Amino acid sequence: MMYDYPCPETRQRVRLGWARGLAFALGECHPDDASALCAAYLDERAAGMPGFDPWRDIREDARFWADCARPAELQHYACAALHRLQGVPMGLGMRKRLFVSIWRSFTDADRRAFLARLGTDGQFQGGSA
Repeated sequence: MMYDYPCPETRQRVRLGWARGLAFALGECHPDDASALCAAYLDERAAGMPGFDPWRDIREDARFWADCARPAELQHYACAALHRLQGVPMGLGMRKRLFVSIWRSFTDADRRAFLARLGTDGQFQGGSA
């Protein structure tokens, strides 16, 4: 993408055109699709892009508060957050980071036991985990 135009007026007109096009496209999308696209975009921007980024401190703040919490609090916050995230549009990157964080919390034995309960169709076998 090119953001450097010869004069400020051209740059401003082009940016306005792209913003209007984006607003139109989001308005024409199914609300679930538009929400997922916006969530994925904001998640990418929150991952520490250089320069001014109002989302920059979210992960750092979360780590700080997690360091202050007792184990029981961590469990309840994590469960409440996962429950709250049901049905919330999230980008694939967000879902993968959640899965990887949970996976890394398991011991090697727990991981093997979990994988042993996956059927060839990828479905969990034998009731609840």
